[in-house]
Amino acid sequence: MNSQTGQSGNTELPLWKYDDYPDEMFFTELLNLDYPGLEGVKEAVGAQDWKAAKAALLDYYRQRKEPSLPPEYEVEPADEEALRVAELAVQHEFQAGNSRVKFDERVDWFFETDCVEDTRVLGAMSYLRDLAGAYRKTGDEKYARTMLDLLEQWIDNVPVVDPEPLNFVEWKATNWQVYDVAGRLLHSWPQALLVLRQSPSTTPAAFTKILKSLYKHVEYLLVHHATFSNHCTAEAAVIFISAVLWPEFRRSEEWWEHALWWLEHQAREDYYPDGFTREMATNYHGAFGALLIPYKFTEHNGLDSPFSEEYMAIIHRCFRVVMHMIKPDGCVPRFNDALGADMTATVLEGGELFDDPEMLYVGSGGERGQEPAQTSHFFPDARYAIMRSDWSPEADYLIMDCGPAGTNHVNPNQLAVEVCARGVRLIENSGYYRRLTSFPAEWFPMARWYGKDSRSYSTLNIVRSTQVGGDADGYLVSHPAFDYAAGWYKHGYMELDDGTHERAEKVFVDVVHTRRVFCLTKEYWLILDSLDGEGAYPVELHWQFRPGAAGLDEATRECWTEQEGVRLWLRPANPEGLSVRIAEGETNPHAGWYAPRYHVSEPAPEAIMQRTGELPITFATLLWAQHDDDSGPRIGSADLGEEAAGVLQIKHAEGTDYLQVVPEGKESDDIVGLRAEAELVWIRVDEQGQPQRALLAKPSRVWWQGEELWMTKEAVEALELSWADGVPQVCDASNED
Repeated sequence: MNSQTGQSGNTELPLWKYDDYPDEMFFTELLNLDYPGLEGVKEAVGAQDWKAAKAALLDYYRQRKEPSLPPEYEVEPADEEALRVAELAVQHEFQAGNSRVKFDERVDWFFETDCVEDTRVLGAMSYLRDLAGAYRKTGDEKYARTMLDLLEQWIDNVPVVDPEPLNFVEWKATNWQVYDVAGRLLHSWPQALLVLRQSPSTTPAAFTKILKSLYKHVEYLLVHHATFSNHCTAEAAVIFISAVLWPEFRRSEEWWEHALWWLEHQAREDYYPDGFTREMATNYHGAFGALLIPYKFTEHNGLDSPFSEEYMAIIHRCFRVVMHMIKPDGCVPRFNDALGADMTATVLEGGELFDDPEMLYVGSGGERGQEPAQTSHFFPDARYAIMRSDWSPEADYLIMDCGPAGTNHVNPNQLAVEVCARGVRLIENSGYYRRLTSFPAEWFPMARWYGKDSRSYSTLNIVRSTQVGGDADGYLVSHPAFDYAAGWYKHGYMELDDGTHERAEKVFVDVVHTRRVFCLTKEYWLILDSLDGEGAYPVELHWQFRPGAAGLDEATRECWTEQEGVRLWLRPANPEGLSVRIAEGETNPHAGWYAPRYHVSEPAPEAIMQRTGELPITFATLLWAQHDDDSGPRIGSADLGEEAAGVLQIKHAEGTDYLQVVPEGKESDDIVGLRAEAELVWIRVDEQGQPQRALLAKPSRVWWQGEELWMTKEAVEALELSWADGVPQVCDASNED
């Protein structure tokens, strides 16, 4: 049989194109009648008794024990919520995305809505699992009859489509977009069919009808599945598991081989060597789980694993990405299309699968395994820089995106940051509201702000503009006492219409945003932003907060956000000429919104700091989590005279810290007797002005009071100095990995 056209005997069409497979074709050409257990079916087919063949086929499936679904894909007896959903489904009432719909006897699979996603959700038929669980718990045939009714209605009223003349949105609207086809084949139809086989309400004719449509689903995927991104991986995985679950079909071996090639290909092509998805969307990184699904099905059913060592090693690296990326409470950051899901259980699963003690530790909350050797982490390919104080639930955490734009689910969020203090999420990007792959609707401007406007992220923008898009670059220096990250974005900005958030005419390309983040472990963060280029611009610095309390001191321009009793202060240096406001729930343009989950948007505070003038325009912002009544550190320009004009000072209860980012190819200013060739110099002095310790990023040479103290010709990431009786000593020099 030709694998693309299915030509065998009188069959000439591609197999997915048949509205229904005639009984003779289905039993003689699609089924493998020599498969063990189908002897009764073969006998009936030999007599051309299709009614008896269907009865024998249902009897075979009722007796079949293997293959079966792995436990996590099996339907458990329904809990209270599943029973509620099942009872509504019996009444033909469904929650379809944002729409609550109720039908009479006939379900309208293409009901009128302002969002294609709503009909997609209805057609995904996830409620079949709830009905199957309700049937398993109660044995009530009304749940089985409802499953049969819904499946047959769908088959009769949702015709298969040729995607060739359709655009993507039109294809989505048909219920036959391949990702939706794969979803039914993984999450709802097999579960329903394997439960229905035991129901006395299931007739041989109905069971065969559903099995024919399931076969058509697989053949449709085989021809039309995506060839890149997480869609391709998920669709190939479903073809593979269909080969495992339905080995009675003649083409199951072809499904297996086709899917296996694509799975191995996707593992190599869709993930960087550091393990991160090339899509760069933090939630969608979890889509690597699709690579694991076929492995789980083969293991569960006692089949020899066909997957290469490289394939499994890639999955291991993907799991470790999640371990390094999650926040102290287990949630992932919100970059690109992301909602910040809790992925602690994913880390634990990876730890158990690969016997990885570090993942076991993080996934179990420290009850198993061993604490990871690294706290902070930099992904060299994805270029996410993560600063973490420790692995406790009360850790401080900051992440900055200075990597590639991504290949899919891409939003303009270069150099954006998210921050947790004492384990509490405080600065967090707005999230993922609704997909724009739908027919135009009133909610499009809001969705564009969330998904296509860099003002919805904690980064820098030209007023009324968004990042054009494109890769950023950067690095992280990590040391037990401090972290230092630098990133830059060079692709410019484009003006947006205030009401629609669609592109206007102006484009600003000859500008560069540079962001530097210094973290003094367990004390504070200092974030330095500059927009360089030529011309005069109004420039905004956006800080997205989670819904909750926030405030602003008009006199000092200091603002704060508070969650779970933790207050984070944002203190600007040199507030002269700086305007600061808190936006919340604004439109035209949008500002101050947060998506706690898909399809849901709620007001949330957003701090917007603005300066206007000739470039370069700079911002220096100190972030500090308040301790009791302590007033905390204060930031400003150093009072060291004109020779140290580029130095910032942070005054606190123990003395003063001085910090300077050193221009490339130059030496630092003389700071209380210390001078260095380094990218960053930080030094702390006590209340009497005596140096206590110094931290340097990427140093090559250091002088103290005019005398050379230290130098190296090798690449050194960080250097720590301390003073005893006024004499500096080198405590630690960390070599570059």
